[in-house]
Amino acid sequence: MEEDTGPKFTTSFLKKEVPKSDQAKELLNWCYVLAKYNEGTSGNLSFRTENGCIITGTGTDLGKATIYDLVEVTGFNEEKKEIQAKGIKEPSSEAFLHLKIYQKIGKINAVFHGHTLDIPNVPVTDKEYPYGTLELADSVADLAEKTNFLIAKNHGFFSLGRTMDDAGKQIINKIN
Repeated sequence: MEEDTGPKFTTSFLKKEVPKSDQAKELLNWCYVLAKYNEGTSGNLSFRTENGCIITGTGTDLGKATIYDLVEVTGFNEEKKEIQAKGIKEPSSEAFLHLKIYQKIGKINAVFHGHTLDIPNVPVTDKEYPYGTLELADSVADLAEKTNFLIAKNHGFFSLGRTMDDAGKQIINKIN
């Protein structure tokens, strides 16, 4: 596995400003809740927007996240490995993955990812891929068409929901 950290894409900022959304406070609340559930302070959470998704920025400490840690990702170019975004921070290294799920599964409006691996009886992707890669995004999005809770092999869980409450409560139920 790769040792470096951070995004494996370039970001083209359409605007260098904090994204505006009435749902941002709800996402931040889930950041704090999941950090308290011993899910660590790393991971990434997002919700669907009209233009793409709002996601936590790369390296965000979920337990201390603020509105300034949120980025709206409005598109991506797989060939160029480039994300289009609005925000003041680089989007999470899993931004491609979140967008792939939203594109593939229209009923999903929230994607929460954490690094806990020890969750029994959960579907796991067939192969391990480095974080932030298109291969990881494709493998998770493919399995997500069959289940709303899964583990990316040796990487962590993904909880998908119609709402942020659905995605968050699903995590709490699985780890308790």
